[in-house]
Amino acid sequence: MTKIALIPVALMVDGQRKVIPAGAELPALLEHDERALLAAKAISDDAADAQAAQARADAAKAANAEFQAARKAARQAQESTAAAPAGKKN
Repeated sequence: MTKIALIPVALMVDGQRKVIPAGAELPALLEHDERALLAAKAISDDAADAQAAQARADAAKAANAEFQAARKAARQAQESTAAAPAGKKN
C-alpha cells in the first residue's frame, strides 16, 4: 500500500522531524497518523483510491440497471394504456 504525500507533510521519523515533499512516497506510518492524514486529504493511498474507484463504478452500474428497469416499466405502462391506431382492432 503506497502512500503518497499530496502536500508537504511533516513527520517524526526515527526521532527526527522530517518534511516529506508533495508527490513523495511516505515511510511506514502509525495507524492513527495514517487515518488522520487520509481524513485531512494530505496523503493518497493507492489501494484505497482503487477500491473507492471500483465502488463508484459498481454503484454507477447498479444505478444504470435500476434506471433501465424503471424506463422499461414506464414504457410498458405507456404502451398498455395507449390508444390503438385507427383501423386496427385488438
